[in-house]
Parts: sequence; C-alpha cells; structure tokens
Amino acid sequence: MTHFSRFRDDVSGGFAPLFAVLLVPLIMIVGMAVDYGRVVYARTALQAVVDSTTLAVTSPKYTDQDSVEAAAERIFNAQLREKYGLELPTQLSVELGPDGKSVTVRANSNVKSTLLAAVGYPYTSIGAHAKGMRGLDNSVEVALVLDTTNSMNVSGKLANLKTSANMMVDILTADGLDKVKFAVVPFANYVNVGMSNRGAAWLSNSNDYSTTSTSTSCTTPNTTCQTWVTQPKQTCVNVNCVPKQTCTTNDGVQPCKTTQQCQQQCTVTGTQQVCSVWNKGPQVCTTKTTTTNYFWSGCVQSRPAPNHLLDNNNGVPYPALMLTTKNQPCASPIVPLTTNKTVVKAAINALVANYETYVPAGLNWGWNVLSPTAPFTEGAPHDPNNRKPRKALVLMTDGENTKSLSGTMHSGSNTANANGLTTALCNNIRAQNIEIFTIAFMVTIPATQNMLRGCATSTDNFFDATDAAALEAAFKKIAAQLQTPYLGQ
Repeated sequence: MTHFSRFRDDVSGGFAPLFAVLLVPLIMIVGMAVDYGRVVYARTALQAVVDSTTLAVTSPKYTDQDSVEAAAERIFNAQLREKYGLELPTQLSVELGPDGKSVTVRANSNVKSTLLAAVGYPYTSIGAHAKGMRGLDNSVEVALVLDTTNSMNVSGKLANLKTSANMMVDILTADGLDKVKFAVVPFANYVNVGMSNRGAAWLSNSNDYSTTSTSTSCTTPNTTCQTWVTQPKQTCVNVNCVPKQTCTTNDGVQPCKTTQQCQQQCTVTGTQQVCSVWNKGPQVCTTKTTTTNYFWSGCVQSRPAPNHLLDNNNGVPYPALMLTTKNQPCASPIVPLTTNKTVVKAAINALVANYETYVPAGLNWGWNVLSPTAPFTEGAPHDPNNRKPRKALVLMTDGENTKSLSGTMHSGSNTANANGLTTALCNNIRAQNIEIFTIAFMVTIPATQNMLRGCATSTDNFFDATDAAALEAAFKKIAAQLQTPYLGQ
C-alpha cells in the first residue's frame, strides 16, 4: 500500500505525458491480441467449413461442374452462418477433377479488424482449401446379377449391358489394388452353376443317366375285300385364300409367321369303287424298346420351401435340372468372386441372351456368391456394419417375371407369385446388411418397376434406365456410390 499511495499522491506531473506517449502502443497491443484471436477463430472455422463442404460435394450425387458448384455454395454458406455464426464476405471456387473422382474447394475472405482499424489495419486476409477424393477405403465384394434373357437381344440391349458393366469394373479397379472382388451371375429361367460343380455336396442328382422302357402294340391287318360300294369321285381346289399371321411369345419377344387360310371348292368328276367291308387276317404284334438319355448342363432348380428363400446350406442340396437334350434353359456359367479383372471382363463379354425371366433365381445365386458358406466360399465373413468388407448386389433386368416356381422347377407362368418371391429374397438379403442396387432397363411395366424400387436398399440405389446412356450412367453412379469420399490434402 505504501508504494501505491506514493504513486497515487505524486503530483509532480511526470506520469501524464508518459501515459500519453504509451497510449498508442498499448492500443495496438490490445487490438492485436483481440483481433488475432478473432482471426484465428475465423481461419479455423473457415477451414472446417471448407473441409466439410468438400467431403459433401465429393458425393457421387454430384456428377458435373454445375451441380458441384451449386451444392458447394449452398452447403458452405449454411455451415458458415448456422454453425459458426460468421458473416464473412467470401470468395469461393470449386473445381471438379477431369476424372470426376476429385473435387477441390478454395475459400478466401477478409476478417474486419476492431481496434487495429484505428491504426490503419482495417482487415486481415484469410484462406482455406481442401481436395476431396473418391476411392475404396476398404475391401468391396460385388455380385453382378445380370438378366440375359431373350428380350436382351432386342435394340442392342445386351451390347449396352456389356459396355456398362465393363465400365463399372474399370472404375472400381482403376487404382490397381486388390480391394474389390467381382462375381458375375447371369440368369434366365435358371442359373448355371458351372459343369465343374458336378457331384458337389450341395448339389443333388447331377450325373447323366438313361432310362429304358418297353412297349408292345398289336394290329389286325386287312386281307381281302368282302363288300364293294360305288361312291362319287371329287376334285377339290383352294379358293378365297387370305393371309393369316401366327405369333408366339418368348420373354416379351414375338416372332411371327404368315400363312394362307383358304376354303375348298369341290366338284364331282365321276364314280369310284371303295371297299366297305374287309376280311381280317391274324393279329400282328410288335415290341418297341425306348432309351431316354438325361443330361446335366449346369442348370439348377430351387430348393424346396422354405430353403428357396435362404442362402445357408442347411443340409438341403440344390436339385440339378436334368434334360433330355444338352440344350440348357439357363444362362452362361456363374463366375464366383475374384480379383482377376481379366476373368470378370471375359465373362461379361461372353454373355449370350436366351430363354425367359425368373428373377428370384438370379437373386438367390447373387446372394450365394457373396456368402462365405457353400455353395461358394470365396466371400469374406459378413461385417454387421457392411464395412469390412462392403458387400453389394447389383441386379439388372429388362422385364417382368415371365416364369414362376412350380414345385422346385421354374416352369410356371404366375408373374405375381414370382414377384412376391423376388421381394421376399430382397428383404432377406438386406436383412443380412448386404447393399442392393437395382436397375430397370427399358422396363415399362409399373409392377416390375415398383418391385425393383422396393428391392433396392434405398431410393438412391434404384435406377430407371430408359436407354443405353441411362444404363451407362446407372453403372457409373453405382461405382461412385461404392467409393468413399475422403480428404486428399
């Protein structure tokens, strides 16, 4: 207190001039401290907003420069005001990389000074930037479940499918790392599991075999005529002929042929002798032995209920479909999960289109190839969060279910029943946290579109591809959605 009293009572007049001299430096020091704190806070907030904006617009939802810029401006401004309460005059620039897999966001602004403005420093410039990348952060397993039925031969659809599916494979394998496995599951009436699986424990009755049957037929031949009668003899010609068209339906495709339908006009030209009563000879009998060969061409039926809606084996094998010819009513063989890009693309390029549509067969075996248990065991164990690995099933079809379940065979024609089984399988697959993407390719039937929309994991996972360009865009977007945005720098 003694020193303070002395300072307080000093009336010599030396303190006031000294205080006046130190006032400006003191204002600058205090102003610098206050304004520096505001600048640090604003710069930190600006970088945080730039980072979050970059991650958001690296999303596969934004596929062109205009959509990226619009989304970035909207997200950036909302975050800056709502989260940080800042109203900075900001220059924002957004650049989508030429490969579409990166987005760079830059922001520059000025922070207004408070006390420093009085001494000639009205603002401080700050800036922030970030680059968002899209790639695979974990392993991915993808089952391509592809409709290769007869209708895919129309309008170049099969060629469009091959181009689009190959593009998706190229996108996801561009980094050259073995992070992604692909399986190819073509389907028609049935699925072809491959001849190499003949005799597998999960398959029943796949060996070729023959059956023999014997039949006897007897006839009593005519010998001599007992009674003759006289009848008129006619000559007939075709008149009033008109064309008649006959069409058959095969999976939505209608091949037609035209024939002539005529009336007959007959005239009597004389008489003729005809036997009305014959004398019969002794009975003659013949015995015929018939051998029927049954072949397995790789097609499999469904398992008996309820196993037709499950992927685990349960000790219940799949019945092999045995045919009397080597023609198979199913698609090209399955390619199980593999990292071999060459094998996958070769399988896609070898696809052929035949027969009719039973979507549940494709779904069932798409699920099987992703499962780590038999019939195929190339899949990794399921991650409850579907992250390590991320499992995805991509279903593409161009039409409705024209076949349905009849026992264990796919020979019925109840579309509603097949649609119901399709939905049940989709539900069971999603319940195992496998992500489902569906593509309706040139589908005009509302019931089929709704079925595929409901099958997908979310509305963003359903694609209504009305032409070849839209099909290609769908496969590109699916590839993008399977990649994860991250900050590259």
